[in-house]
Amino acid sequence: MYFSRALEPEKDDAERVITELFDLWMKHPEKLPASYQEKAESEPLARVVCDYIAGMTDTYINEQYDRNRGDS
Repeated sequence: MYFSRALEPEKDDAERVITELFDLWMKHPEKLPASYQEKAESEPLARVVCDYIAGMTDTYINEQYDRNRGDS
């Protein structure tokens, strides 16, 4: 990893999006896709939410953020 002042606003935005979605799905796991809800029955919810987020593209996570903003 490296630090770039020019990219800091983008990094801050990404951290905010990830944090807000993580918090949302931890409070409302019923909003996760069905396959992840099933996984959460046998695995810790935090692990399942992390795995879901880790598999997202930038475009998809931004779509999820726009779709779920204000739902928390």
